[in-house]
Amino acid sequence: MEEELAKHLKQLVEQFHGLPPVKCCQLVFEYAEKNNIPVPAKWTKTQCAGEDWFGSFLARRHLSVRTPEATSLGRSNAFNKTTVGKMFFDNLSVVMDRF
Repeated sequence: MEEELAKHLKQLVEQFHGLPPVKCCQLVFEYAEKNNIPVPAKWTKTQCAGEDWFGSFLARRHLSVRTPEATSLGRSNAFNKTTVGKMFFDNLSVVMDRF
């Protein structure tokens, strides 16, 4: 289940919808609640996963969570496989021709 959650968090980042740490902890609590996973009483009281658990989760899954910054629409639209791939191979061709 942790792997599924980590995969979901990574997908959000790839779609430019990264979550701040507090929202991630709330998401973890909701996930546990909907899947009938027993949680500590403190989680139920705060409606949020504990910081200790969340820090350990990030370490186990080799993740880091930071407060997301706004991404311009132009930047997100320009960063796609077609554009990046073409630029990469154009630059590679120039370098190969040069050397």
